[in-house]
Amino acid sequence: MPIGETFWAKRFGTFVDRFGTPWMINCSKPMQEFEQAMESYGKQ
Repeated sequence: MPIGETFWAKRFGTFVDRFGTPWMINCSKPMQEFEQAMESYGKQ
C-alpha cells in the first residue's frame, strides 16, 4: 500500500525492503482530527 492519508492516520503505508522484511509506517493524527474522521466515516 503506498503511503497516504487514512481515516486513522496522517500517513500510513506498507512496503517490503530489499531483505524481504515487511514494514508498516503509521503517523497518527491528533485526537481531535481522528474523532472528526471517525464521525465522517460512520456517516457513509
